[in-house]
Amino acid sequence: MGGQPTQIADALLIDVFASRAIAGGFSAFLNAGNLLNVRYETFQGRPMFPRTLLAGLEMKTP
Repeated sequence: MGGQPTQIADALLIDVFASRAIAGGFSAFLNAGNLLNVRYETFQGRPMFPRTLLAGLEMKTP
């Protein structure tokens, strides 16, 4: 994908995902990634995302 693969050192990555149903076919979710804000690269010169937080609503149709 545009870079030479590199071997990375061991790293403790912590991600969390939670979802809860709400009335009317809606559900709320929370996705938190890289909570320890570990800096690492999977390809040379392409660092992965730092700490991220994504929250939202999902609607399911019958």
